[in-house]
Amino acid sequence: MGEQLKAGSVHPRSGPAPAARALAVRLLASAMAALLLLGSANASETTPRGARVLRRIPLVFHVAERAGEAVAPGSFLAEQLAAANEVYGPLGIELVDTAHVPLEAAHAELVTRSDRDALARQVRKGAIHCFVVARLMDVDEPGRERRGVHWHPPRPGQSFLIVSKISMRYVLAHELGHLFGNPKHSDVPGNLMSYTRTELPPFLDRAQVRRVQRTLALLLKEGTLVPLAPLPNGASAD
Repeated sequence: MGEQLKAGSVHPRSGPAPAARALAVRLLASAMAALLLLGSANASETTPRGARVLRRIPLVFHVAERAGEAVAPGSFLAEQLAAANEVYGPLGIELVDTAHVPLEAAHAELVTRSDRDALARQVRKGAIHCFVVARLMDVDEPGRERRGVHWHPPRPGQSFLIVSKISMRYVLAHELGHLFGNPKHSDVPGNLMSYTRTELPPFLDRAQVRRVQRTLALLLKEGTLVPLAPLPNGASAD
């Protein structure tokens, strides 16, 4: 993600240069570690002893059903959630699956703006709400099927996520990027907010990370999101 730096090998007969190169490698490794920690500094709390505590953010899945069967299996939800935590975990954010709510078959296919707006009545403050549907159509380009969307219904200050069952692994993470303050798409391949994926996991640049941190802080302050209590030391989220 971003530029990859590779330390060259040191020739054993090159005199004093190997020691200098070794020092440079150590300094570079320290700098890279500091940059990784910088992204999570403002999104997490710190205990009196300096240990980092994740912000545990509740996420509710509303899963459309047809003939009594969910349009997407539990494994699909688990994969989307795991991918999101791959991206946001290093920033001090843990998305926690807190509930699966059945969604009526009438909402399994969303074609119009009104179809999307109709989901708003099921959204409550305190958690991120993600609606999983069988089919999500573009409201601006007729006939185009979408994978996901961060939707703002008419009610001021409210938003939620919609993810189609055809979504690839990082669609939920991408839509969370919008919810966390990154409305624009990136033209950099591999960036989480880009439509172009690479063989590497997606990444956020430093400006995007800052927006995530600021937006999360605001959502927590105004009560739109209410974090879950930290797990006791050694406890498992499972």
